[in-house]
Amino acid sequence: MEMKKTLVFSGMGALAAMTGCSPTQPQKPNIVFFFADDIGVECFGCYGGAEYETPHIDSLASQGIMYTNMNAMPLSSPSRVQVMTGLYNDRNYVCFGYLNDDENTFAHLAQDAGYSTAIVGKWQMGRSREMVPKLGFDESFLAQVELYKESRGEHQTDRYANSWFDDNGKEYKYCPFGPDAMEDYAYDYIDRQVEAGKPFMLYFTEPLVHTPHVSMPGSHDWDWDYDSRFTKGADTSYFPDMVKYLDKQVGDMVKYLKNKGVWDNTIFIFSSDNGTSTRIVTEQKDGSQLRGGKGAPNYRGSHVPLIITWGDRLAGKTSDRLVDLTDILPTIADAVGAQVPAEWDIDGVSLFPELNGEQPL
Repeated sequence: MEMKKTLVFSGMGALAAMTGCSPTQPQKPNIVFFFADDIGVECFGCYGGAEYETPHIDSLASQGIMYTNMNAMPLSSPSRVQVMTGLYNDRNYVCFGYLNDDENTFAHLAQDAGYSTAIVGKWQMGRSREMVPKLGFDESFLAQVELYKESRGEHQTDRYANSWFDDNGKEYKYCPFGPDAMEDYAYDYIDRQVEAGKPFMLYFTEPLVHTPHVSMPGSHDWDWDYDSRFTKGADTSYFPDMVKYLDKQVGDMVKYLKNKGVWDNTIFIFSSDNGTSTRIVTEQKDGSQLRGGKGAPNYRGSHVPLIITWGDRLAGKTSDRLVDLTDILPTIADAVGAQVPAEWDIDGVSLFPELNGEQPL
């Protein structure tokens, strides 16, 4: 029998009751959705991993809700379609690296609720710059836009050292190190929204730890001029450095939000698009070893982290409820105070009641 989730919203009324704000003028939380690339739960200390340094992500888990049964699709594009639309892939998936520009997304809901919206990082949803605002984003700083200039043509590059990013569809910018340039753009975006007094939703689509597995700033032999991912495919020796740098970027983002005085009113969501590369074998605290399962429709291919924090409102706890990427859209909808139109007929279920200390749906 086919089972479909039932969608129920608690919305901003519950938030208003919790904060003491008027139901008509609640304090709207900012949203930062930090979406990592190609990394499963086995790589994080909080999920039982023993091999890599992940203190910042582990700290997040200790102060928020860590979901132990979170599932994605085993490949990136299907997952990115799911997470943006709240629909399972059998209902709107077209082809790898593409999303129809008439789809409804969580960014549209945030815009309708009065939020500024931005997407920073990996795109992989189409080859036209014009798609980005159509899908609900006011601002963008992206790799993999317009004929995949990341991988061919004048701006051939990988996504790490010596990279090129599309800046709001106006120009391509050279970036000595892509993830750092992404952070710089994100911080500037946050600064401008805080100064304007406007709630914001930042979708930070981190390229780490996707191949190529190359040295990072801070590696013992960091190299700005390494071979591109088109000639350096199978080397995994720098994978631990990449996990460490991913963790550093999460820590940097949290620190920045705290320094700006907005951490206590920011819902921070950390997850990943699929399991780890099959080239990677990771030691666990119980002494076992797990090989990554990217591309396989099994536990190792689809079991990804999901950690949600909200300042100091949530005591650290774990939840073993079954969740997946379609649940992100209704959760964001509830958080920003938007009603998902019935005609969208989404598959996801909001996790927002759980953030309010209510019984899970």
